[in-house]
Amino acid sequence: MAIKTLGKIIGIIGCIFILVSFVSPWLINLEDKPFNGLYFFGSNKVFTSLLIITIILSLIAIILSLIEKKTAGIFLLIIGVLLTGWGVVLKLAIRSFGISYIWEKYGAEWLGETVSTFFNIGWGIYILIIGGVLIFAGGILKLKSEFLTNVLFRIKDKIKKIDRKTKIIILVVILIIAIVPIGRNWFQKRQQKQRLNYREEAIKKQDPAICEKIKPEGAGDYCYKDVGVLKEDLSICDKIQSHVIKDSCYTDIAAKQKNPDICEKLSDRGSKSFCYYSVAATKHDPTLCENSYFNLISREDCYHNVAREMQDLTLCDRITNQSTKTFCYADIAIIKKDANICEQDGIDKTFCYRQVAETTNNPTLCEKEKVQPFRDFCFETIAEHIKSLEICDRIEDQSTKEICYRKVKEK
Repeated sequence: MAIKTLGKIIGIIGCIFILVSFVSPWLINLEDKPFNGLYFFGSNKVFTSLLIITIILSLIAIILSLIEKKTAGIFLLIIGVLLTGWGVVLKLAIRSFGISYIWEKYGAEWLGETVSTFFNIGWGIYILIIGGVLIFAGGILKLKSEFLTNVLFRIKDKIKKIDRKTKIIILVVILIIAIVPIGRNWFQKRQQKQRLNYREEAIKKQDPAICEKIKPEGAGDYCYKDVGVLKEDLSICDKIQSHVIKDSCYTDIAAKQKNPDICEKLSDRGSKSFCYYSVAATKHDPTLCENSYFNLISREDCYHNVAREMQDLTLCDRITNQSTKTFCYADIAIIKKDANICEQDGIDKTFCYRQVAETTNNPTLCEKEKVQPFRDFCFETIAEHIKSLEICDRIEDQSTKEICYRKVKEK
């Protein structure tokens, strides 16, 4: 009887966990902004349907947990498996889905200032998985109450027969198993903090000798790079073991010194190409983009980069790829705040106008965008920037308009 009661309690607790998970964080960005499960209702038909089914199943599971019949236990097992599986799938999918959905609905600002892929999975997903497991466990207890009662009695009898010394040994082993991972985690965090302290001290004192204190060997590579770039000393870069970090150290110094000769010291063609790319921008020297290490795509990216730094439209004309050329003109138009630059031939004029419109907060330029969703997004972006409900009124799509109103009011 006690087992049945326990199964009933565990099943109900599992259902409560499922429901609580929907108001708990599923995603958390690096600015600590949470996005709970209910937030994703209305995202798309499939996702919304699964959310509704999950809630319905958890409510059914509560009723089944209260029923004494064994058939109720079978259904609890099925629901438990479904909800646990759904939680695991969510954990794998919600990160990419949530990022794309939030980006599409609210724009990049909601993702935080850092790279969007650094979203963290919230504890609400884990609550959902635990809830499914508890419902499954409640089903097992309901089905196997008599069997489990006998098993528990047998375990109890066997424990009584174990002598005190053996019990102590078992307890010590369990404690060691529990403590070792905790201790290891503490030690790793302590080491990491120590490395950061050494790195900060080395940068502050501009002393590469401090980087030698960072263990194990190779862990001080970034420390050497920071000090090497700060002092513009290639000999410090030579102490770095990782070829990737060493090449990055050389590249940063080459860019600071505007010295393309340093690029020849790098280990491979790709690294040398990026080095020349960086130096070309800082030195304002487009001839470096003609280096043999560049392929057509990277050469045109180099012209784009130098053109932006020099605000030189003639360099954009050297670009053959329409997309890259459009970005080139748009970047200079944004820097100069001159929409007339978007009238150049051979580029996507509407994209260019939209970029300038959003940067200069000029809604008139949004009208030049012929594609309605992009035009609406242009109005929405500007309305949010300058807190204007009047600009929201110019949006055609009703749902986008409502989002615009909400974002302006929240500001």
